[in-house]
Amino acid sequence: VATLACAFVALWDIMLHPVQEGLFEPPTDIGDPGSALPDIFDQNALLLLRWKQQLQNQPDEENMLSVAAETLGVEKDKLVTQNLIVDHRLLLFKFLGPTEKGSKVPVHMRWKA
Repeated sequence: VATLACAFVALWDIMLHPVQEGLFEPPTDIGDPGSALPDIFDQNALLLLRWKQQLQNQPDEENMLSVAAETLGVEKDKLVTQNLIVDHRLLLFKFLGPTEKGSKVPVHMRWKA
């Protein structure tokens, strides 16, 4: 009985709160110059840095962005903080600049390595 009630509530919720039309569809103008991908499709906007708990002092945001920029081989001003969650030791940031013409590996792939 409880399973049926949960299933009914889930279906009722889905029916009354549909997902916005076209939310998960890629934009049609991806190849056009000047068009930028929304953050949900841009993997360079989903970069994460987590620092170790053993550090005596919490590293400051600018220092962490500098280290990330140096690691990625990009200028620091091309990285911007999206969110800093100190309790969880997380820095969420994204890459703003255009991909370098000489680099064959995207920024998000270099960050994973």
